[in-house]
Amino acid sequence: SQLAMGIYKEKQTTENLPNKKPPQTGNSLRWNFTRDQMVHFEQNQTALQMYDVTRSRENEAYMHRDSRMERNDWEINAESAAVLSPYANLVTLVEGTQYVTKSLVLPMVHKAIRDTEKSTVNVRGNARNASVLMPEVVNARRKLADDMKERWMTKLPEEQLREYNVCTMLDIRFRDGAEHFGGTTQHSKAKQQLLDEWQKWKPQPTGEPRPQPATQSGSSKLCDFFDDDADDAPQVNDRDELEIYLDTPEVKRSELPDILDWWKDFSRRTPNLARMVRQWLATPATSAGVERIFSAAGLHYGDLQKGTTEECLAAKLYAGHNYKHSMYNYVASL
Repeated sequence: SQLAMGIYKEKQTTENLPNKKPPQTGNSLRWNFTRDQMVHFEQNQTALQMYDVTRSRENEAYMHRDSRMERNDWEINAESAAVLSPYANLVTLVEGTQYVTKSLVLPMVHKAIRDTEKSTVNVRGNARNASVLMPEVVNARRKLADDMKERWMTKLPEEQLREYNVCTMLDIRFRDGAEHFGGTTQHSKAKQQLLDEWQKWKPQPTGEPRPQPATQSGSSKLCDFFDDDADDAPQVNDRDELEIYLDTPEVKRSELPDILDWWKDFSRRTPNLARMVRQWLATPATSAGVERIFSAAGLHYGDLQKGTTEECLAAKLYAGHNYKHSMYNYVASL
């Protein structure tokens, strides 16, 4: 609880306990809160145990004598942190510090579910058979997997699932892997949904493409991809553009860290399909990035910056959020 963390932080200071990584509250960690708390206690296990032993010897009325963690409690803590690690990685990747499009959501979620169902769990750097975990952890692990399947495979709204399916099908790194969609049935469904969406974007019989909203050019990878200059010299072909894309061999994830770069080049072969892709892959995985922009705007418009114009503020935010950097280092392991 928040109160318990406050008491612990105070004791950490007064009793000279290790404080290289002080306890953090749920408000700052959001979904990652529980797992990070467990890791924190794991890192400070020896110091906490010695604190309990020392205080118990010095004071028979030690108030935490009956609530101190025993050996089984420490095992449950370590194993629980290990079980939650795939989801902690998922949250870290989609929380908005990098531009992660919606095409990564389904592959990451199903990878986390598969990791939760593996026969081994990496506890303290060692592979441990899942069947020998503490009974409480085994039960919680099973419930976690069932809950994620229910949320993402059974009760996910149809329209939301369609968005994830189409975005994932437009990512050549995951397009052909049924495991990224939750099985062969969902994979076939996703392919059909992509075909249906393409019918709305295919050129008219006259050969003229349907008019679509204009996109803004810029200097980042994202904006480079959306720059219409990519269509200056499209290759002419008589084949259906979606067929060309679907017949293109899948690219290994380790060889393609950025799907936007790939579509930037491939759009010359499929200029009309690229217009559709721009609309779909522009969708961020979460709203966390937008929230960070709101926070950054507040920092750039402080008490000493009230004279900043809207144009200047927009330019600062654009420059700060669109610099080039390495993306998707984790993609190759999905």
